[in-house]
Amino acid sequence: MPMNLKILIMISSLLAGFHAYGQLPLPQVPATLTRPADRADYIAAHFYDEMNWNDTVMTVSENITQDWANFLSVLPHCSPDGRDSAIVSMVRSIPETFVPVYADMADGYLFATDSELCDEETYLRVLRALSAHPAVSEAYKSGLKSRYEYLSRCAPGTAATDITVESPDGLSTCKLESLKGRSPNILLVFYDPDCEDCHAVLEELSAGSYWKSLVDSGQLMVVRAEITDEIDALYPILTVPSLYHLSGTSLEVLSRNITLQELNLIP
Repeated sequence: MPMNLKILIMISSLLAGFHAYGQLPLPQVPATLTRPADRADYIAAHFYDEMNWNDTVMTVSENITQDWANFLSVLPHCSPDGRDSAIVSMVRSIPETFVPVYADMADGYLFATDSELCDEETYLRVLRALSAHPAVSEAYKSGLKSRYEYLSRCAPGTAATDITVESPDGLSTCKLESLKGRSPNILLVFYDPDCEDCHAVLEELSAGSYWKSLVDSGQLMVVRAEITDEIDALYPILTVPSLYHLSGTSLEVLSRNITLQELNLIP
């Protein structure tokens, strides 16, 4: 079976059950749309067409929560332009009174690391769209914009800011930029000297056989920097310790605020 057809069947079966759990029915996709991404784009774009914000049954907490989860589940199957357009359109359709509700749900579904739908890039897009909502107060917009601007710093897909770090051998300090090209992967560990969890992670990285083998083979370089107010202003520190996975060749941020178990070194 061709791969595109497999993906199409997978998306169709996944989405077909959405209406059984939320209040919004699955949009009927035109038969002329055959590419999986095109079909997902259409579903995302029209997912909220039947939403009636004045219907208290449709807007009861459990229904809007499930519909939101269903909508978010479509987005990974969309094209980048289709995803972004659907997010903006959906957010603009929300009445002012529901904006805080969706901001909270974005935090819970897209930003909480224990959520199956956690996706920081999508979260930032939703946050940006919410902060541009035409109906909310300037004070509320300001809070959303501040959070967006803070979390956008050194976000996945952007270049890591050059800072002074402890050298890989731990004997001196150096600029992060000076380490470019010395390993395919750089794990930047922000730590607090008084944090027991930080010391446990650093010990695992230096003494654990798996991590030691990666470092010894040149596949991974581990560098660390103590958390300061200056660091926190440049690199959002959401966990302690805070791990940033960088491309060793370009210093692009690949992922951040992850655990060692979540570190994926495969390109």
